[in-house]
Amino acid sequence: MTNQKHFTFAKLTALLLCFCFLLPFCATGRAAANDFDTPIIGDLEGHIRVTLSVSGHAGEVILEPTEDNSFSKGATVFEVMQKVFAEKGIAYTLKNEVYVSEIAGLAEFDYGKYSGWMYMVGGAYPNVPMCEYRLQGGEEILIKYVESFEPTSKTDISSALVSGIAPKAYTGKALTQSPQVTFENTRLTAGTDYKIRYENNVKVGTATVCIDGIGQFKGSIKKTFAIVLGKAKPKVAAVSAAAVKLTWSKVPGAAYYRVYDYNTKLKKYTAVEVVKTNSVVIKKLAAGSTHYYLVKSCFKNKAGKEVCSAFTAADCLKAVVLCKAPAAKAAAAGKTVTLKWAKCTGAQYYRVYRYNLKTKKYTTLVSKTTALSVKLTKQAKGSNYYLVRAFNAAGGSAYSAKNQVKVVVK
Repeated sequence: MTNQKHFTFAKLTALLLCFCFLLPFCATGRAAANDFDTPIIGDLEGHIRVTLSVSGHAGEVILEPTEDNSFSKGATVFEVMQKVFAEKGIAYTLKNEVYVSEIAGLAEFDYGKYSGWMYMVGGAYPNVPMCEYRLQGGEEILIKYVESFEPTSKTDISSALVSGIAPKAYTGKALTQSPQVTFENTRLTAGTDYKIRYENNVKVGTATVCIDGIGQFKGSIKKTFAIVLGKAKPKVAAVSAAAVKLTWSKVPGAAYYRVYDYNTKLKKYTAVEVVKTNSVVIKKLAAGSTHYYLVKSCFKNKAGKEVCSAFTAADCLKAVVLCKAPAAKAAAAGKTVTLKWAKCTGAQYYRVYRYNLKTKKYTTLVSKTTALSVKLTKQAKGSNYYLVRAFNAAGGSAYSAKNQVKVVVK
């Protein structure tokens, strides 16, 4: 088996079929056994009797129970295996000098990713490597090939650390998470070390993610996460001299929307409208005023309690109402009139008119300019009246006769 990450089958096999790093010790045990030319009886003082057998895939017999009474008390299972395999001509492979990966041509992973060699003493799997298990005498050792290994003692996953769980916006469908599970500084793998299941993960409220230990792990961890209404994300669709139109995409699960005007100085929200559509026109606004709007998505649960989306001031949208027609200043030089005006809040361009006192009509002189001044040539002698209006996509600024400027052309 390859030397996989923490808690994999290869790791467990490494512990159980380990080729001890203390090579001189293991080699010494083998040399001592080979110094004898004749078998040593088991009851000879200082020596013990052990039995070793090997079974391959599906119980195939590779080595019949073989008794050996040449070892001293305290010899290791590895020393027994090494000596008997040498005597019987059974080939084996040590991987990374850590564990036995192949015996008699049968290797780890030949029958699946969890298949490999294990060893038993007295019908139980020891929890130490072969080179650390010391014999007292009379033990029956079985080295066997398994397709998978279920640890006799599992680790409780409840002490693992879980991260990566966050609130989710309601969609009407089952919501999932991608948690990261860490045990003793080792990242565990979903499907190998644990599986995930959910409770109440569709409706708005509190959902639960359950992390159940599998493989070497047992037990469960439960973490909760909130399922909330998604936030409405408004945008300014139009702004006139006295109104603002806001639009937003429909939020799944929302039955209606609450619109607020936020005062940045007082840090206070004032309710403006409640609408069931995904747009609103806010009227009777002061020309040139600046507003910050918040739209909350809401519904009422079965108990009649209102549930709305979470929000902060950062969710507010800035909207600037178009100013009134700017007050222009006029100066005449011969028949040329120069008009100047201040920048108008929310304006995209300006339009210049001449007003006729007799007909009480306006004539457009300049239909569109982004400049803040204009020169009008060949103007009629006498008193002339001019008006400048600001425009954006929603229309033009409000005006009256008070916004006109008079200039005398000589």
